[in-house]
Amino acid sequence: MFYSATTKGVYSEKHHGENIPADALPIPDLLYQSYLNAEISRFDVIDGVVVAYKRAEPTPEEFTAQEFESVRAKLQSEIDAKAKALGFSGGNALMLYAGFSNGFQTLAQAFAQWEADVWIQAGAYKDEVLAGTKPMLTPDEAVAMMPELVLPA
Repeated sequence: MFYSATTKGVYSEKHHGENIPADALPIPDLLYQSYLNAEISRFDVIDGVVVAYKRAEPTPEEFTAQEFESVRAKLQSEIDAKAKALGFSGGNALMLYAGFSNGFQTLAQAFAQWEADVWIQAGAYKDEVLAGTKPMLTPDEAVAMMPELVLPA
């Protein structure tokens, strides 16, 4: 079996005959067996040898961006869960009632202020993490630090 880095394809002499790309290299038998067993899904070529593809470790910037996105997603999920507990499909749906006179306006305005406070607090904490003055929080730690939602009576 052969692997072509150019086409990212696997080739066999039996099936492809002379139609194997010129850059194709032999795949070691054990590596090909791992591929057949779905233990690996891609190949790569390093120093002229076919190896299992290994995704590069994220850079510190990429890792930090992933961590921040995880926290953002968890906070948004909590915001939406609180709105759903109040009978709305999510935070944005509830806040739509804040801008005009209606039976939900007071509730929507309080919720909108609370959500704004969540994001202001999260943004300020993120700035401190980036400045190196605070540790990165896990998503659950960030949720635990959310301000309390105070609803109108």
